Amino acid sequence: MSVIYGASSGNEGNAVTTTATGGKVYLDTNATLAGDINVDSTSIDTSGYIGKASGTNADFTTAYTSGTTLTLSSLPSDVTAFVADDIATVVQIATDGSVTATYTRDDSIMTMSGDVLTVSGATFAASDTFVVYTNVARPSAGQSFTTATSSDRVEEIDPVSEHYAEEELIDSTNVAAATNYYPSSDGKVLGAMNLVSIQGMISGGVTTTVEATWDDAASPDWVDVTPAGYDLLTNVTGGASFVDTNFALDFDQLNAKKIRIKSVTADGTNAVQYHWKVRYA
Repeated sequence: MSVIYGASSGNEGNAVTTTATGGKVYLDTNATLAGDINVDSTSIDTSGYIGKASGTNADFTTAYTSGTTLTLSSLPSDVTAFVADDIATVVQIATDGSVTATYTRDDSIMTMSGDVLTVSGATFAASDTFVVYTNVARPSAGQSFTTATSSDRVEEIDPVSEHYAEEELIDSTNVAAATNYYPSSDGKVLGAMNLVSIQGMISGGVTTTVEATWDDAASPDWVDVTPAGYDLLTNVTGGASFVDTNFALDFDQLNAKKIRIKSVTADGTNAVQYHWKVRYA
């Protein structure tokens, strides 16, 4: 529906409503109109940047400055400042949520000075809130676009940086005298993970070595790779084994098929603790 204002016989200055049928508009009156006629069928384009008092679900923030001025702040990252031609419509909203006035370029002169917008003839109140529509188009982007940084988000699915395993293999005392393997005698399949870090805390007649295999057989041959590990506690490599001590062993680019810890307990009075982390380079 449109609203037509004009002078009519016995109806000066009053609004006369119209209806639309089949794309044609008809005046619902028998009045005779004279003088200037203003047809107000303003629609608001929401494709440009929009400012609101709260800033919520908005591209920038609006705030009352005076009876005819507003301050625009927190502008989008790709907008240094708005100019007068950027402002299309200003909607003034009262505290009860009703629209007090809508100012468009059809009926109001708008100017910008820095971040202050002046609307000629406005009667803004400090208690009002304001929605400012601009004709500055938002960047064309999909759902991954971030207005705050004017950039596209790129998400890596199943990132390699998260491909690792951290495990406590054993933390126990009085392990029976035996040769034990952790996590098992079959070892752990490394796949593409080639960085291995092992922490051990052993006492009471416990000897620890690290074994690896590249053998595809069902019962593969294992080799001792302990000397290849770098001990972070002593700052050396080449250790043959660890006996009743604490150690932190780091293997860089091991590239083995499987790995396991060999733990030999001399008797049943001891303490055994192993942790490891295996990961991609």
